[in-house]
Amino acid sequence: MCELIKKKTGTSMPLVYIIILNWKGLQDTLECLESVYRLDYPVFKVIVIDNCSSDDSVETIRREYPSVFLIENSENLGFTGGNNVAMKYAMKAGADYVWLLNNDTVIESGSLTKLVDKAESAKNIGMVSPVIYCYLDKNLQQFTGSYVNWHNAQILYPDRKTKNKNSYRYEGANICLWGTALLIKKTTIEAIGYLNSEYFAYWEDTEYSLRAIRSGLQNAMCYEAKIFHKTPIDSSSLPKGSHYYYYMLRNCLFFGKSCLNSYSGKLSFYRNYASNLISSIGACWQAGEMASFNACLNGAWHGFKNKGGAMTDDDPMPDRLVTVFKIIANNHPFFMADLMNFNISKIFKELCKRYKFRAQKLARNN
Repeated sequence: MCELIKKKTGTSMPLVYIIILNWKGLQDTLECLESVYRLDYPVFKVIVIDNCSSDDSVETIRREYPSVFLIENSENLGFTGGNNVAMKYAMKAGADYVWLLNNDTVIESGSLTKLVDKAESAKNIGMVSPVIYCYLDKNLQQFTGSYVNWHNAQILYPDRKTKNKNSYRYEGANICLWGTALLIKKTTIEAIGYLNSEYFAYWEDTEYSLRAIRSGLQNAMCYEAKIFHKTPIDSSSLPKGSHYYYYMLRNCLFFGKSCLNSYSGKLSFYRNYASNLISSIGACWQAGEMASFNACLNGAWHGFKNKGGAMTDDDPMPDRLVTVFKIIANNHPFFMADLMNFNISKIFKELCKRYKFRAQKLARNN
């Protein structure tokens, strides 16, 4: 692979700056760095950017990895702001590529070589991602690419719960990539700029992918490269804090508004969005998580008002609207969400289930 890169780039190989964002994740970051320094790609430098961690991350990383260039932010700038600081430094330092790498990942030694080789294979390739596998089950794929439905801004995925390594290959012009292990060409950053800091966290990689597509660049998967990600493939059962609901609902609205023009597309997007919002507030309400319930509503409200940046309680949703959503959350919210999303088969199954339950109850009473 390295020889192939040399033939395409001349005698010198592209310089890659690997950027790892740390925020109170010291042990994950150390394991990630250990795998980084086993890479077979010979021309890379490492930046760890710390988002104002309150633990001893900075001191430990500096002691354990003195060759790492460590940037200390004075506040938590989120995924977007933190990475942007490091990306700007790398660009000034002469990077040919930057590789955004989540700190909760472990990488195979040949991954970066394969990614650079893929990126160098065509001038119009702007960004490349490896296949992302589960850390706890290293044969289980977590991400093999996604693509955007231009009609309604929905992000579509293949069946990710599969152990077939060649189950999904998509090379279309509308492919979107995750920011988990995103290799970005210098020329891409020069063309489209940096991550959108208004997003802070979540959806920023999809928005960045869309910007690359609109500029005429191609996003690509490298199916020969792999990394292992510690987030489970099915995270639906994991506890989700109020920050998650706030950013997901706000930034999804940001994304939809930024890329839709047609009336029918907007109608479809807002219908799906409303269904997702109702499902989210219903789940929080039933769990008694009122902080998350309020975060859902404030996220939607701030998305509507284009209020970006870090999560804030300023300018909350008006009380009258909150009252309406409380009534919805307390009265069959999931049925309403399915109805709004035209999920007729699910509604029918639920009605049958309820009818059967009532019939059994009636039979017992008689």
